Amino acid sequence: MYVMVVGETITATGDINGDGRVTSADATFLARYIVGQDVYLLCRYAADLNGDGNVCIADLILLSRWLAGHNVTVVRREVN
Repeated sequence: MYVMVVGETITATGDINGDGRVTSADATFLARYIVGQDVYLLCRYAADLNGDGNVCIADLILLSRWLAGHNVTVVRREVN
């Protein structure tokens, strides 16, 4: 797991809801964001798992595969 510090917030790649763990709750949160429900992303870097600069269905698919135990590659970026 990769951890990045954003201001006073510590966020891990995939920890979209900011609870300190990467779980199915993060996938649910991301799905709600993608369909336009009123949710706030703590850190876009945590949600942009494929590193293309957009938070979209591709990231949700990647997260779902990661949670299912598949070997996936997520982009880990340094935040300056």
